[in-house]
Amino acid sequence: MKLFANGVSYKKKHKKASAILDVLIGSILFLTVAIATVFGFRILSEINDEIQADADISTIAKTNSQNVTTEFPKYMDNAFLMMVVLFWVFLLVSSFFIDTYPVFFVVSFILLIFVFVIGMAMANTYEEVVTESGISTFADSFSKMNWIMEHLLIVLIVMGLSSAFVLYANSSGGKV
Repeated sequence: MKLFANGVSYKKKHKKASAILDVLIGSILFLTVAIATVFGFRILSEINDEIQADADISTIAKTNSQNVTTEFPKYMDNAFLMMVVLFWVFLLVSSFFIDTYPVFFVVSFILLIFVFVIGMAMANTYEEVVTESGISTFADSFSKMNWIMEHLLIVLIVMGLSSAFVLYANSSGGKV
């Protein structure tokens, strides 16, 4: 489908080969959201404890606060999993629409290795943060998020290699 008068499609004019950068941004996003979720649950639990201890607050408010605190890990755990899956889908779809030359696969593979090393560091950072004594009890409530972050390297390898496969399998080989 041609969108511009000069015969250049939108696909070729505005897309750049950024699948590797997308994997790196995704890993940073996963780390940030995971740590923020654990600390958010800690803060929510502390606020709930104060609400439960306050005699001036109604029973309905205490029940609602307890319900939100109880359900928070389940919803955020599933939301994190959905974020990772949807990011992977976005990565695959965007890789499909990028035209690139197969000769750049070697360069992309080297850059992916660099991203994987950064991903290992991020997984270790998450593990160090959530194993702190005051945080570990809250982090244990997020089983899916913990699994993803503990296996972040494997998740990034699957995402990176699948996007590279889609990126270069779809390549037109320089044909306009």
